[in-house]
Amino acid sequence: MYFVITNPEGTEEILAVRVNVRYPVADDFVIMKPGEEISQTYVLNDWYFISSTPGEFTIQAIYQNDENPDDNQEAWKGKITSNVVHLTINP
Repeated sequence: MYFVITNPEGTEEILAVRVNVRYPVADDFVIMKPGEEISQTYVLNDWYFISSTPGEFTIQAIYQNDENPDDNQEAWKGKITSNVVHLTINP
């Protein structure tokens, strides 16, 4: 899971670290039924060096999985991107 944050100058904010970069373990995965949702809150200032420059920022979340959990169950593999959110910081 990581985020693409673009500042008012149009450049991406610097990523301090990616969240949960490691081989997945069984507890990282949940079986979901159609229509179910899962959510997680992240404090972006903990992971990114975000400018406080006034203007419009965009934020997009990206989840990518290329592995099965360590219990040999089959997991979904691929990449999902969220909608782009526009956020304005006023002076």
